[in-house]
Amino acid sequence: MPATLPLRVAVLCGDRGICPEAIGGAAVHLRGMVSGFQTQGSEVALWTSSLPPVSGTARHSVPLQPLRFSQKELAPYLKAFRPQLVYERLGPGGPVGERAARAVGAAWALEVNAPLAWEEALFRGRRARRRSLVAEGRALSAADKVIVVSASLAEYLIGRGVDSGRVLCVPNGYTAQPGRPDQIVASGPEGDSSRPYVLGYAGTFKPWQGMMESIEGLLQLAGRVLPRRLQLELWGDGPDREEFVSRVASAALPLDVCWRGWGTESEVALARGSWDAAWIPLAAWPPTHAAGVSRLRPLRVLERAFGERVPERWFCPLKEVEARAAGLPLWCGTDWLESESHVLRPRTWHEVAGVVLVGLGFTSSDASCDNGDLPWTGANASVSESHRPL
Repeated sequence: MPATLPLRVAVLCGDRGICPEAIGGAAVHLRGMVSGFQTQGSEVALWTSSLPPVSGTARHSVPLQPLRFSQKELAPYLKAFRPQLVYERLGPGGPVGERAARAVGAAWALEVNAPLAWEEALFRGRRARRRSLVAEGRALSAADKVIVVSASLAEYLIGRGVDSGRVLCVPNGYTAQPGRPDQIVASGPEGDSSRPYVLGYAGTFKPWQGMMESIEGLLQLAGRVLPRRLQLELWGDGPDREEFVSRVASAALPLDVCWRGWGTESEVALARGSWDAAWIPLAAWPPTHAAGVSRLRPLRVLERAFGERVPERWFCPLKEVEARAAGLPLWCGTDWLESESHVLRPRTWHEVAGVVLVGLGFTSSDASCDNGDLPWTGANASVSESHRPL
């Protein structure tokens, strides 16, 4: 039965590595969901256990003042707020809101952005333990709805035993800005040969982004766009940035690199308006060269420890969503990503929140989700061989 609006939505993030004022993709997603619920007419409260931003890093404005909480404080907070929906982003430490949500009679939705036990083992070198998967599965089975960002992640969770009828796939959204300056018609390689061909990148510089593996592809692209000279415009930062720039320089590639550092969403949108294409690098998969994989700990050792094969690529890059919203061609590192018919038009965060509320039964239609696409559910998903236990 649809609830009477306005809804009261408590958004929880117990991951101490995600600060809502920060600039990375997880923080952007968190702010986007908060603003999306707000523009859908909901009364929203945000609780986070994150640490303050690192000194010297850029801060972004949050749609509302986040409340820092401890597990002990959360229950009385929620009792006073009386939410109808507790929307929680699952973190490596496990869920924090189930008991408090049940105590106030609220629906509990768990947002899953990655198979966290696998992510920790692959990219952070954490120990692979089957009991981590068991604990993760127990939380997913208890949630009223599991929200995931990609179809491959949905299929993986269903293969792990999560009820397909409770899985809702809602890809990342993008920030709608009045008169977005990045909505352009790209000129293509045949454009004005006196100006460079600008390939833009906006995001973090981390191993799973696949930037190192795309260096050879940049050489191919430099040849394709002749007589224009390729210029790589980089926005963001991260642990791989210096090594990447160094490798490009040592390879003596026929291109120019311009590193801008972090920028606000408006600054990046303005810069995107001058790009000819967006760079969406794709790392090789399975990630045999990830930080947590080595000669002494090959991928097969992790698979034996977890008792299952490594999941399929589960990412839904925000940089790709933003670039598609701007109408830019997408270069994946070896070739162009086609705008295929099965790729839905990107949704704004307002539309993403609307799809979630529809999937949870709080609204009776997706009229607020303007692209006309119903939410993807896992009811008819098949389980591929890669998701089956070893």
